[in-house]
Amino acid sequence: MGRISQKSLVDEVGTELSRMISTRALAPGARIKQVELSQLLGTSRVPVREALRELSERGLVVYHPRRGYRVNALTLAEVEDIYATRLALDRLAIEQLLRHRDISATTDSIAGRLHDLGAAVAARDVDGVIEADLAFHRAIAVGSENQVLIKVYGLVTGPVRPALAVMVPDELDEDLVGQHSRILAAIKARDLPATTDAIVAHNAFALDLLRRLLARENGTDRAGDSGQSADG
Repeated sequence: MGRISQKSLVDEVGTELSRMISTRALAPGARIKQVELSQLLGTSRVPVREALRELSERGLVVYHPRRGYRVNALTLAEVEDIYATRLALDRLAIEQLLRHRDISATTDSIAGRLHDLGAAVAARDVDGVIEADLAFHRAIAVGSENQVLIKVYGLVTGPVRPALAVMVPDELDEDLVGQHSRILAAIKARDLPATTDAIVAHNAFALDLLRRLLARENGTDRAGDSGQSADG
């Protein structure tokens, strides 16, 4: 068995920390104790420290001088900035995707993610819904073939995943599959205005969901508000 390089070890630690943050095993705002993490992961503090530096660049953790790292806890203003940026990226991705002569491979990929989403909604699987939803939008970004956009899209959407994880099965909106179906149908028809309209509507829906989830988590939601579901 070959030796594992330091870079590979950092990547492995980063992947595990990302999973812990996304599933809220490390809760938003929690202080990250590097010694405890290194013991849990069976490694030294060096790859943990390097992985945390990389995660800070992705917006998953925040470094405070003399206080160390904490899991990023999104504010409402940050969520609104994220969704404004994501909408701009979605529009650009669709515009560039529809310029390609053959988009069948991309639409097949998107359709696969839509199938996964439908199955997860039917099973009331919150984690599955979130993953399929994010994968649906990543497939559109990948279809643009704009490598800068793809990278930035990952940076923008990553921090949202933990905030969505507080959903409960009863909050899964039945129209979620319909929203994504309309996006896919418009892409297949190469109808840019219709695709843009569908993306704008879905983005507004998802942003409203995040507002409600943050309000509930912060104890500021009002009686009578009902959650719905969406993507990240």
